[in-house]
Amino acid sequence: MSDQTKPEWMKGPEQALGTGIYASGSVAVPVFVYVPGTTIARFRRDIAKVDPIAFQWVPHSIASEDAVRAADCGLWPCNEADGCVMPGCVCIDGRCTQGV
Repeated sequence: MSDQTKPEWMKGPEQALGTGIYASGSVAVPVFVYVPGTTIARFRRDIAKVDPIAFQWVPHSIASEDAVRAADCGLWPCNEADGCVMPGCVCIDGRCTQGV
């Protein structure tokens, strides 16, 4: 399970709302799920039951739910340690991707 939430996004209030995105299934065919209007603590607790391949939480102060869903990930090269530049894009198997 790869947490690709940027450390700087965690500096806001503990109860800040944001959009979670996680990928489950296989690396070859990931299934993306969006969780709108959630705190990072609630999101992490809930996805622990799913055991996702990768996940990211984006606070609303960084990007709205609509912006996260509309992120243009472009299949740019990435690594899981640094994640992707664009909020809402998740690094899976060396490429930035997202659900549609």
